[in-house]
Amino acid sequence: MSFSEKAEKSVRTSVWLLYILIVFEILYMISPFAFYYYSYYAIPLNWFQQSPVTSWLTIYIFPHFTDTGSLLVKGVLMLAWPFIGIGISIFGIGFFQIYWAKFTRRQVVSRGLYRVIRHPQYVGLAILGLGTTIYWSRIIVYIAYFSMLFLYYMLAKQEEQICLKKYGQSYQDYLDSTGMFLPNAIEDRIPSFPTFLPSTGVKKILARIVLFVVYISIVIAIGLSLKSYNVSTITRITEDQRVVIAVSHMDQQLAEKIVNAVYGDEETTGILEKLAIKRQLVYIIPSNWEIPELDVWGNGEINMMINVATHGNPPVYNGDNFSILVTEPVTYDQDATGEDILMTGIAFIPRLSVEYNLKSGLVTNIELKSNRGKWDGIPVPIY
Repeated sequence: MSFSEKAEKSVRTSVWLLYILIVFEILYMISPFAFYYYSYYAIPLNWFQQSPVTSWLTIYIFPHFTDTGSLLVKGVLMLAWPFIGIGISIFGIGFFQIYWAKFTRRQVVSRGLYRVIRHPQYVGLAILGLGTTIYWSRIIVYIAYFSMLFLYYMLAKQEEQICLKKYGQSYQDYLDSTGMFLPNAIEDRIPSFPTFLPSTGVKKILARIVLFVVYISIVIAIGLSLKSYNVSTITRITEDQRVVIAVSHMDQQLAEKIVNAVYGDEETTGILEKLAIKRQLVYIIPSNWEIPELDVWGNGEINMMINVATHGNPPVYNGDNFSILVTEPVTYDQDATGEDILMTGIAFIPRLSVEYNLKSGLVTNIELKSNRGKWDGIPVPIY
C-alpha cells in the first residue's frame, strides 16, 4: 500500500469515527439514559464552548423545540424520522446482499439494489445521516455529515478502480449499466465530479485537501444561511438587549401583549431590576408544553415521532396559561445584540420564571431560577 493510500485510509477512518460519535448524539437524547450519556458527552462539547474559535460548532441550524410559522421548515423537520427509517432499511438490504454473496462465494453482487445503483450501503448511510442531521442539527454534526459524503464519493471511486482491475470488462459493463449512487436516468443529468485532479502521489492528497476545504467552506456558508432563515420564521420580539421567543408559534401581537403584561407587572420588574441582567433571552412557553432543555415540565402528551416540529408537544396548546422564562444568553460573540443573540447563542442561564394567565391578565407566580435542573451544564439547543 502506497503512502497516499495509507494516509487516505487513516483520514477516512478518523473522520468516520468522529462522525459516528457526534451524529449518534441523537440516540443519546431520545434514550431513557440520555442524562447519563451526557454526563460524559458534555465534556468535549463544553470544551468547544470555552473558545469563540470553536464554540460556534455547537450551535444549531434548525429549531429543535421552538415551533415555526414556516410550512417549509416544518415539512423538512417532519422528514427527519422517515429519512432515518429509509436509510436504515436501504443500508440493511445492501449489507445483507453483500454478506450473503460472500457466504455463497459469489464474486460480484449485481442483483437487487445493486442492479440499479453500485453503492446502496453508502446511499443508505447518507439518507440516515441526513435524517439525523435535520433532527439534531448541531453545526459540528452538519459539517461531519457533508464531510462523510465527500469521503464516501472518494472511497466509492477507489473501490471501483480496484474492482475494475480485478474483474476487467465484466465490471466495466456493470459500471456502464448502473448509476453510482442514483439510477442512471437521474445520474446522467448531474454534472460529474472533476476529473482533472492528480490520481497518484502527494499531489493527489494535496489536491483533495484543497478541494475539501473549498467544499466545506461552501457547506458552512449554506448552513449559516439556513440558520438565519430558520430564525426568521420564529415568532420573536427583537430589541437591542433583549430577544423574546414564542416557543409555540403565535401571532406577533399576542406575543407582544404577553410580554408587555409581564414586564408591566411591578413585582416582576422590581425583581428584574435587582437581577440587573444586561442581555436577556426570554421564552414564552405554553403551560402544557414539556421542554427538558428549558427545565420546563408541562402536562402535554409528548410524541416525538408525530410532532417533530413541536418537539413532541401537542400542536394545540392551552391558550390561557403561559410560562415566561427570563434567561441570560451566552454567545460566542460577546458583543452580540438583537437578532445576533440568537445567531451566536450557545447557551443560556435561567434567571426568572413567571406564570401568566392571559384570560385574567395577571401574573400568578414568580420564581427565581439559577440553573436548568439536571440538564444544567449540558450544551443543548437554545431555540
